[in-house]
Amino acid sequence: ANPEISTKFEDWVETDLLQVSAGQIRKVVIDKYSFDETQMSIKDRVTQTLSRPEGTSPWALTGIKDTEEINDETLNQLTSTLDDLRLAGVRPKPRLVAQATDLSELGKLPQPALMALARELSVRGFFIVKDQTRFFVVSNEGETEAACEDGVVYTLRFGEVLVGTGDEVSAGKEPGKDAKKDEKKAGAENRYLFVSVRFDESLLGAAPVEPKPYAADPAKKPEDQQMDEAKAKHEKEEFEKKKKEFDQKKDDGKKRAEKLTRRFAEWYYVISDDAFKKLRVDRTKLVKPKEEKKP
Repeated sequence: ANPEISTKFEDWVETDLLQVSAGQIRKVVIDKYSFDETQMSIKDRVTQTLSRPEGTSPWALTGIKDTEEINDETLNQLTSTLDDLRLAGVRPKPRLVAQATDLSELGKLPQPALMALARELSVRGFFIVKDQTRFFVVSNEGETEAACEDGVVYTLRFGEVLVGTGDEVSAGKEPGKDAKKDEKKAGAENRYLFVSVRFDESLLGAAPVEPKPYAADPAKKPEDQQMDEAKAKHEKEEFEKKKKEFDQKKDDGKKRAEKLTRRFAEWYYVISDDAFKKLRVDRTKLVKPKEEKKP
C-alpha cells in the first residue's frame, strides 16, 4: 500500500464526502447502462428521473403508472446514502484528468497522450468517448445525478469492481494494465467512483422579473396617480430586493460548485457494494403497487 495515499484516506474517511444533506436534493437521475469496451458504446441504457419541488415534498417519477406509487423507503435510502456517503478508499487520478476543469478539455490533448490516459482510466472502469461535438467520460456501470436546491449538481459515475480488504482497498497498489475483476479473490466487493460537479442556474427557480416603470396617466385624478406611483415604487423596491437575493443565491451556488470541483478533482473514490446498489437503483425498487385508500 502507498503510505501517502493511506494518509490521504484517513483525512477523507471521517468526513462527509459530498457535503450535501438529503433535504437539499430536488432531482435525482439514475442513468443505468453498461459500456461495451469493444464497440466503445453505451448499451442497455435505462434512465429514471425523480424530482420534488421542496425538501419535504413527495417525490415524483417521470412515467409512473396510475397503478404505481413511489417506494419511499427506497428513496429515503438513496438520499440518505448521498447525505452520508462513506468511503472504503481513495486513488489518485491521472494528473491530466485532475487538472481538467472541464472533462471536454481532454479532447485538446495530443493523440498519444489521450490514448495513454484512456488506457489508465479504463483500468478503473471509466472511458473517454466522443460524440459529434465533444469528449466526455462514461463508466462501465452507469451513473447517478443528484441536483440540489442551490444549483449544485453532482454526477456519480460507477466504475470497476474492486475486491479486497483493509489497506488493499483503502490505498492499494496501482493495478496493472491487465487488471481485471477477480471473483475468487478474498474480501468484500467495492466499486470505483468518479465524482464531478457542475452548476445549473435553472434549479434556483425563475429569476425575478423587473416591473414596468411608472408612467403617469393624465386621465386619472391626482390622488389616484399618487397611489399608482407609490405602488410602482414599492414594486420596484421589492424587485430589487428579490434580485439581490437571487444573485446572491446564484453566486453562492457557483462558488460551492467550484469548491466541490476542486475537492473531487484529484481523486477516484472506492465505495462499498452496498452503497453502490442503493445509489444505482432499478425501477422495480423505486415504485410499488398503489395501495387502495380505505373508505
